[in-house]
Parts: sequence; C-alpha cells; structure tokens
Amino acid sequence: MSNIMQYLIQLGEEFRDSYKTVDGRIDEVIQSLDLLSMRIAEVERRMNPNLTDEDYKDE
Repeated sequence: MSNIMQYLIQLGEEFRDSYKTVDGRIDEVIQSLDLLSMRIAEVERRMNPNLTDEDYKDE
C-alpha cells in the first residue's frame, strides 16, 4: 500500500510542476497579446490621424 501512496504523491507533484510551467506560458502569451494589441492600436492611430483616443476606449 505504501508504494501506491508514494506513486500517487509523485504523480501529484509532477502534475503541480507541469501546471506551473503551463501557467507561466499562459502569462507569457497574455503579455504578448497585450503588447500586440497596443501596437495595433498605435498603427491604427498613425494610419487614421483624425481618430481620437475616445475611439479606442472600448479596446
């Protein structure tokens, strides 16, 4: 019975480690997405100089 418990504990620890890795990657993707959104908004402002900042409040 002890071996089974050790195995299950090990599986749980491995899962936690992989979850931390995935969570870190998700944070990186969110940061990249935010940066891309800001860059797209900047490009739109440069291409459409008549637009105001209020046009971008919904984003």
